[in-house]
Amino acid sequence: MELPPADDGEQRQYVVWHGRGIGAGRHGSRLACAVPAILAGNSVIIKHSARTPLCADHFVDAFAAAGAPEGLITSLHCDHDVVNAVIRNPLTAFVSFTGSVPGGHAVYVLARTLVCG
Repeated sequence: MELPPADDGEQRQYVVWHGRGIGAGRHGSRLACAVPAILAGNSVIIKHSARTPLCADHFVDAFAAAGAPEGLITSLHCDHDVVNAVIRNPLTAFVSFTGSVPGGHAVYVLARTLVCG
């Protein structure tokens, strides 16, 4: 990244942030948990609860309507096998979960084996 030169003789300081990559999240009603990941430069995949599947779709639509790049945030409607495949995918850089204790434990066990070996 090339930074603009200072044209007034003053020294400039810049903060450059490089996101980690794609984050997979399973969020109930707490879709706002995805916002910090996006602000940090990451794209996000949301697997919403099967009980309220349209919430995540509307969240994605709101980002699109605001001018967000296509693919910045994606909603998946899928079963547990697909969720596990997304977590295992090498492009998935981090996992966030909000939901039931048994679901959280299952995500934790899988993500832990990928990070900690």
